[in-house]
Amino acid sequence: MFRGFDSEGFSLIKNEVLCNGNKGTCSLKQLLEHILSNPMELLSRNQSCEFSRFCEKKYQDLIHPTMESSIFSNLDRNEAVLNSWRSLSEFYESFVCMASSIWTLHKLAFSFEPVVEIFQVERGLDFSMVYMEDVSKRDNLPGETKVKVGFTVVPGFKIGRTVIQSQIKVPVLVAVLILKKVPIV
Repeated sequence: MFRGFDSEGFSLIKNEVLCNGNKGTCSLKQLLEHILSNPMELLSRNQSCEFSRFCEKKYQDLIHPTMESSIFSNLDRNEAVLNSWRSLSEFYESFVCMASSIWTLHKLAFSFEPVVEIFQVERGLDFSMVYMEDVSKRDNLPGETKVKVGFTVVPGFKIGRTVIQSQIKVPVLVAVLILKKVPIV
């Protein structure tokens, strides 16, 4: 969902000027317009708006047609039926609400000067308390070996010189081995 977050148009539009004038002011205006509306109403009102294109792109990137058809196996495979479920489905509405939260965060990030930077932590890197928060809810033992990142749960952000930690998950197997003081091979 966060792929393209660091570009003004969320990497949806190539070589297009999205905003005349101050980018921060434009993003703030778009943010206010967005939060004052219901995301589903926005989609039904203007299917060619940036938010609509964002939702469609992310949905296509994340929800494989096979998964979609298995979720909605009771629907006829007719294209018109599959397209119409999106306006009625609780699943799609939940997806749009999640997309709306990320879109809102993106517009907020681009309303700052300098723009808020996003970072994700790669799997296998050493844990750092400065940039990361472990959401595994495990106890740290004194003298414990270096903990490795399993995956990023929530990306981190840098606002000027302030860091908002990335939330990461430590692999369960590694956490169990560390707690038992078993050497990792």
